[in-house]
Amino acid sequence: MTNETTRPDEPIDPFDPEALRADPSEDDIPTKRVLHHLDVRKPRKQEFFRVHPGEEFTQTVYMIEAGEGLDTDKYLVIPSLAKEIAAETSVRRLFVCVNRAESPFIWPAKVPSPSNPTNSWLDTALEIAESAKRYWVRMIPDLSQRHYEESRAEGPLAEPKWLDMTFAEMLALAFKKKLITDWDHEVLRALRGEI
Repeated sequence: MTNETTRPDEPIDPFDPEALRADPSEDDIPTKRVLHHLDVRKPRKQEFFRVHPGEEFTQTVYMIEAGEGLDTDKYLVIPSLAKEIAAETSVRRLFVCVNRAESPFIWPAKVPSPSNPTNSWLDTALEIAESAKRYWVRMIPDLSQRHYEESRAEGPLAEPKWLDMTFAEMLALAFKKKLITDWDHEVLRALRGEI
C-alpha cells in the first residue's frame, strides 16, 4: 500500500540534483553545415588565410563593381558581353580561400591590365595568393612602398578544411543574382542612366 501524500513518479524534492540531471546524449544531434552564401572579398589584413591549391578552383573572369564604399557589389559578366563594355569591366582572378575560423570566401584579385602591365599592388597580391596555396599567410598593405607584404605563420598549423563543393557550386552561391548576361541587366541600365 502506498502513502497517499506522495506519488511514486514525483521526486520528493523538486530541486534534488538527481531529478534535474540533463542527459547530454539527447543533445548529440548530427548536423551538416549548409551554406547559403559565400563572401566575395579580399583577405583582411588581420586574418591568416589559405588559397585552394587545385587549378580547377581558380578562374580568370570579367567583373563589374557597382555601388560605393561598403555597399559595393561585385558582378560577374559573361565574356561576350564584357568585350562590348570593356571600359566598365575589370579582369579578376578568382581564388577560393578559407581563413583560420574555417570561413570560406572567394577572393577576386585584380589582374594587371595590358595598358598597365606593372602594378606593384596587383603583382604582390598575386604572388601572395600563390604562396597561400602552401602556407597560412596574411596580406599586409605597405602604404609607403605601395605593395603588399606577406606575413607567413611560423607555427605548425593544421591544413585547411575545404568545402565539399565544386567550383561551379561555389560560384553559384557567391554570385547568386550577380551574373550579368545581357544589356538589360539593372547594373548596365544604371550605368547608361536609364534607372
